[in-house]
Amino acid sequence: MSDVIQSLQQQLSTVEQDLNNTKAALQEKLEKLEKGLFFMSVDRERALSVHETVDLIEELRETVSSARADLDKI
Repeated sequence: MSDVIQSLQQQLSTVEQDLNNTKAALQEKLEKLEKGLFFMSVDRERALSVHETVDLIEELRETVSSARADLDKI
């Protein structure tokens, strides 16, 4: 019986660690999205060129896709 409890505790610990890792990854991606949106906002110091904007949009799309994949892990 104690082996079952110990096994469950280890599984719970693993799940908690996975959730913490996913949370950290999502926070990192949200910060990246926020930074990217800032670069496209009126608050920026200079306007982005067209190709810089297109590149940034593609990068942000990849970030959103990656964040969705992280959510699917939960």
